[in-house]
Amino acid sequence: MDNKTLVIKPATRKDIKQFYGDKMRDSCRAWSAFYQGELVCIAGVVITSNIMLVFMEVRSNKEVPKMTIWRGTRDIWSKIQGLGYNVLYAVADPKHTTAPAYLSRLGFSNIKGNIYRWQIQSQQPLQ
Repeated sequence: MDNKTLVIKPATRKDIKQFYGDKMRDSCRAWSAFYQGELVCIAGVVITSNIMLVFMEVRSNKEVPKMTIWRGTRDIWSKIQGLGYNVLYAVADPKHTTAPAYLSRLGFSNIKGNIYRWQIQSQQPLQ
C-alpha cells in the first residue's frame, strides 16, 4: 500500500461515533476509509422513513489528495450499489460547491433543489 491509497473497511460503531457523536440514530450500512491510519471518510446508506439515503463525509487533519478520495469513495459507491437497492437518494450539502457535480458523476439525477436520485439501470431490454 502506498501513501495515496485509502483502506476501506466496514464501519464500526466506534467509527460512526467518532464522526457523528450520538447524532446518527437511524439504521445504516456504512464503510470507513482510512488514510495513513487515520479515519478520514465514512459513507453508506441510512434507512429512514422507508427511504434509502446515501451519505458521505470526509474529514481529515491530513492533506488527502483529491484523486485518492475519488478512488476510495468510488470503491465505497460500488459496495453501496451491491446492496441491491433499486432507488437511492442523496442531499447535496450546499457548503460543498462540488457536491452536485460529484453526485452527477456517480449517476445521480437532480430532482429538486439539492435532492438527487439514483435508480438502477435495468440490464434487460424492454419488450
